[in-house]
Amino acid sequence: MLPIAFASPWVLLALATLPIIWWLLRLTPPKPRQEAFPPTRILSQIPKQEETPAHSPWWLVLLRLTMAALVILAMAGPIWNPQQPVVTGEGPVLIVIDNSWASGSTWDAQIDAASRIVEQAKNDERSVSLVFATGESGTNLIAGLPEEAAKILQAAQPLPLPLNWEKTVAVINNLPNAARPSSLVWLSSGLADASKTKLADTLQSLAAKDYQIYMPKLTTFAALTKAVNDPAAMEITLKRPQTDADAAGDLAAFDEQGRPIASAQYSFAAGEDTAVAKFTLPVELRNDFARIELTSRANAGGVFMLDDRFRRRRVGLISGEKSDLAQPLLSPLYYISRALGPYSELRYPDDANIATAVQALLEDRVSALILADIGTIPSATEAELSRWIKKGGMLVRFAGPRLAAASS
Repeated sequence: MLPIAFASPWVLLALATLPIIWWLLRLTPPKPRQEAFPPTRILSQIPKQEETPAHSPWWLVLLRLTMAALVILAMAGPIWNPQQPVVTGEGPVLIVIDNSWASGSTWDAQIDAASRIVEQAKNDERSVSLVFATGESGTNLIAGLPEEAAKILQAAQPLPLPLNWEKTVAVINNLPNAARPSSLVWLSSGLADASKTKLADTLQSLAAKDYQIYMPKLTTFAALTKAVNDPAAMEITLKRPQTDADAAGDLAAFDEQGRPIASAQYSFAAGEDTAVAKFTLPVELRNDFARIELTSRANAGGVFMLDDRFRRRRVGLISGEKSDLAQPLLSPLYYISRALGPYSELRYPDDANIATAVQALLEDRVSALILADIGTIPSATEAELSRWIKKGGMLVRFAGPRLAAASS
């Protein structure tokens, strides 16, 4: 009922002697009488009566009983909050550890549980085998000493790899007879999938006398699954496996040199497994994003790498005629803007003059320039466009009545 145990519990039997001690403590010698010494004849006048012992005060008896009880408890070796044995029985101990990408958020708890098992095996003089479930056999330990297992656990780290149950099962099936476990512990990351279910079934088929599965709670586990760079913001979608409580956290965006650019918050409501975080920054800054990751201790699923597919390129659009608001479908730029809008940052010139419009868009550092039904281009503008194309720019011209009627 209390978080306490005793190294020598048999000593507590001495508590049964407390009633005897109480009976003995009740008897004390009578308090000496102080008399002035008179002549001998006066002594003969003192009446003789049988002396009876006096009772000790109740508080003194209680104090002495308490002291006796404390001495007995101290001799029993009390242990506050004793650790319960993780594995039972005798013989070899096999610990299978999930060190795949999903174990990043629960790795400390897994290593702590494995260390307690190894410490208990050391006290019980049992051999230990360590098998890591990503299939990287270089760190496995077969029928080794607990001291060797403790050193391996201190250096072990989760890997950005999926769980390889085929290789893990092959290692376990090839264990020598001396390492066949009587106690088997499967330290899972808590994230269930088909491969882990197969591995758990295989471990259960070994018919170990003591078989345990460690399944931590994934209250803070989240993974980044999708990124969309919309015109107004970059939206990051997150998923989580457990939805029984609210959860929140932060995301950080970094450039190619690893420098932080921006941060965003996300929150999961109870019962929901999806959350969205938004980076509401100018497109120039969002185009510099190279990596987005969880700021808290995360796993490999908490990192999202960005390439050119997620960058919104600036595209300048110039038309040979004004858009007809009454008939927008007849505008030369209608279908072009509809096709490029979801993926690019569209820029329109403020001036209808082709030379001024091209100059303004090039100064706006567009990546591509689209001319829809533009006829003759001034020679100075044509030369400027040629220099811009040689530097990497892209020019796309769509034909129309004006372009067809142009002399060159």
